[in-house]
Amino acid sequence: MNIRVEVRFVNTTNPKSKLRARGNIILNESFLVRNVRLIEKKNKEMYLSMPSVKSFDEAWENTCHPLTPEFRNELEAAFVKAFNEHLKALQA
Repeated sequence: MNIRVEVRFVNTTNPKSKLRARGNIILNESFLVRNVRLIEKKNKEMYLSMPSVKSFDEAWENTCHPLTPEFRNELEAAFVKAFNEHLKALQA
């Protein structure tokens, strides 16, 4: 599967925020997932947060998500790679 990541925002102004980046994921140039967030956990690992909406009972639910841990790892790796490349470009 072809995974393309568009990093739209990188948080460089608020170091206290856990949000590191926001962007889109395009799968096989055919399916767009918007508003994916890259969150830094306490141990400095990155976590990919999928788009979500508030349900009728006020709970947050993902609108889409990977079905297997292997695919989640693939998406996270692609997003982190794009994030790091975006950071390098900002620092150049």
